[in-house]
Amino acid sequence: MKIVFAVGSLSGGGAERVVAEIATEMAEKGHEVSVMLVASMENTYGVSEKVKIINCAHNYKSYGFFQRTKDIRRKIKEINPNAFVSFTVAVNIYSVLSCIGLPVRLILAERNDPRYDPKSKLFRIARKVLYPFADYYVFQTEGEQQFFSKKIQNRSIVIPNPVNPNLPEVYQGERTKRFVAAVRLAPQKNLKMAIDAFKMVAEKHEEFIFEIFGHGPLEMELKQYVVENELQGKVVFQGNSKQLYQDIADAYGFVMSSDYEGISNSMLEAMALGIPTISTDYPSGGARENIVNGYNGILVPVGDTKRMAEAMELLIESPDLAKKISENSVSIREKLDVGKITGKWIDYLEK
Repeated sequence: MKIVFAVGSLSGGGAERVVAEIATEMAEKGHEVSVMLVASMENTYGVSEKVKIINCAHNYKSYGFFQRTKDIRRKIKEINPNAFVSFTVAVNIYSVLSCIGLPVRLILAERNDPRYDPKSKLFRIARKVLYPFADYYVFQTEGEQQFFSKKIQNRSIVIPNPVNPNLPEVYQGERTKRFVAAVRLAPQKNLKMAIDAFKMVAEKHEEFIFEIFGHGPLEMELKQYVVENELQGKVVFQGNSKQLYQDIADAYGFVMSSDYEGISNSMLEAMALGIPTISTDYPSGGARENIVNGYNGILVPVGDTKRMAEAMELLIESPDLAKKISENSVSIREKLDVGKITGKWIDYLEK
């Protein structure tokens, strides 16, 4: 097949990483694959040399909406792919308009919880009006799928994210006394709840610290919040890491406190690394579809600080349970192997 993926960039986000991994795997399997970058030519994730990169971002700031749509449409006509697969709401809106009247199958991939994303009222209206014009749809979870109309559901499939194939081996030694989070420092992630929960834990278990990896718009506010709660030295902001997996591999536990997600890639990667993982049971079902509570992770209600603190304490005070959760969570590597997930994509596109 000749397949084009459209995404904002190949840097910084979960959708972007999934595109990089699936496009590479498809190209290695012999398909003719291109990735169209709509917002930025950043490419930190990298793709196979067999994947062609199409630049539709060169005039992103100066082009108006219709100019950009026209540019994307022209590139699609030049390539004439069998399938055009678009990721994220903003790019999906461009893709629908760009593909109108063209003999190409358009597949839209939803990558966040549609109940909360996008925030923009204009984008939500555009999604409602334009999404039905696509041919097919791919969702990460059944919760995402069920948000949409029956007509869209009947032309869709649920395919979860693959786990990063380049993860290091599972750490086997004694785990360090620290909980970690690796997220964008944004309102969606509700890190104040995680900090509040850890504060409750630290009063009893002074030897533990909480490390937060990542940057984002709330960084200064969260750092000030730590100072106000007198947690300096106990809650540590580590910024972005070029070797994140190695930095967190021996952590005692991983914390995901989001109010909503599609599927958290960092949660899946923590599980695959064997880090005992605590996650909020966010509405899309991305956590509960992968975590069996008490078996390979711990689920807590969204926004429930007390339950989050109790989950951390449970791991600390029940080392045998923590070890069992660690051992059981590693099977996510096989369940969400990039070859298996790409195979599901290929089967769907070939239909």
